Amino acid sequence: MLLAASRKRKMMSSKQSDERITQLIEELREYGRHYDYGYAIERIADQLMAIGEPALEALTHALDDEDVGMREGVVYVLGKFGEPAMEALTHALDDPDVDVRREAVEGLGEIGEPALEALGRALEDADEDTRGTAIEALFKIGKPAIRLLAVALEDPDGWHSQEVFEYLSVHGIDDIEVHDVAEAIINELIVRSSGRSSEYFNSRVITQVLEGTIQRNPRLRSQIQRELCNLAYQNDGGVRERAVAVARRLGADEFAPLVKARAEENPTAAAAIMRMVGGSEATAFFSELQSQTLERFRAPLVELEEVSRQRWNELTRQARSSFYISMAMSVGLFLVGTTIVIWGLVLLTRSNELSQQIGGGLLSALAALATTFSGRFWKDPVEHIQRFSAQQARLQAAFIGYMNRVAQLRLVFEHDYATGEIKLDELEAYQRMLSEAVTQASQQLTDH
Repeated sequence: MLLAASRKRKMMSSKQSDERITQLIEELREYGRHYDYGYAIERIADQLMAIGEPALEALTHALDDEDVGMREGVVYVLGKFGEPAMEALTHALDDPDVDVRREAVEGLGEIGEPALEALGRALEDADEDTRGTAIEALFKIGKPAIRLLAVALEDPDGWHSQEVFEYLSVHGIDDIEVHDVAEAIINELIVRSSGRSSEYFNSRVITQVLEGTIQRNPRLRSQIQRELCNLAYQNDGGVRERAVAVARRLGADEFAPLVKARAEENPTAAAAIMRMVGGSEATAFFSELQSQTLERFRAPLVELEEVSRQRWNELTRQARSSFYISMAMSVGLFLVGTTIVIWGLVLLTRSNELSQQIGGGLLSALAALATTFSGRFWKDPVEHIQRFSAQQARLQAAFIGYMNRVAQLRLVFEHDYATGEIKLDELEAYQRMLSEAVTQASQQLTDH
């Protein structure tokens, strides 16, 4: 009988508690209509907290109320509950009303470190004041919030970004391990380990914060540069671009030697990284790398150029030889013909025999014809020289075309190397094409 009475009292007490919770929540609705809580909401919050878990459950259900003022008051009271209300406050971050969301962020900020994940969500809120409230909460949490503060460096609102920058690089860093700041920036803003987009990536701001950490611990500079080099080699696309952008600002003269030291490990990656670094460092890198590693690929180019020069000299010698032979034959024919003419005239005038006179006359006539033919060289030397010049011009045109193809091959080769797509079969195809050009040049001279 005593047990039954005890149960009855508990049921009555529970019923009274539920009624009291309902009454207090309705008071929240009434005050919410006027947006003037003041002391009243504090009184309501204290009474609901005194009831405990049943009140927390009822408040959580009230988050779906249609009345915006009601939801805002509920979230305010939930913030008083602290960590037990963290799940409900996190749910309130999805509320369509900005005041409700901002109130939820303030409540999560009071919870502190356990609410970091939820505060990270608040950093993505469309409302800049809500994001600012989350950032202020992260400042209070301090070191455990470094990862999220690194994320907040890219806040789309310039004022919030500046606040975070000053905190990390000037005011708050004394209480934080500088190594943790550098690690958080690299992981969250360069690697994007949280999967965030790079819409607001700013290499200048990131570099300034890293410089601030380096000033407090100079040994970090080499560590950071090595880590950026590792990221550039191990990744491509956005990660590589962001790593190189920051490394270049920190000091290209320090970063480039780290890249060069690993060039043999991955020549393609090294070339891509150094193209991003740019400037004199990239120029020196490519010149050195090509001279050291491309000798066997350059050998066919050098050989082709040498063959082309030899062929040019050979064809030029042939043309000159032809010219001099023609000249010698013309001069010789003239001299022989003149001699025969003189001899024939002597026979014609000195001999008394008719047969000798006739023979001398015929010889003189033939020799005169030969002399006349050879005289063409003497009468029209310009024509012969022009013919030779034309041959030279045709040869020169063919040679220029040949050398242009050599230059074309060199350009293609440089491009293929830079993109990591060297193909020896293409090189051999160009060799065949250039050999054909030599043959064409030789044939052209021969035909004319």
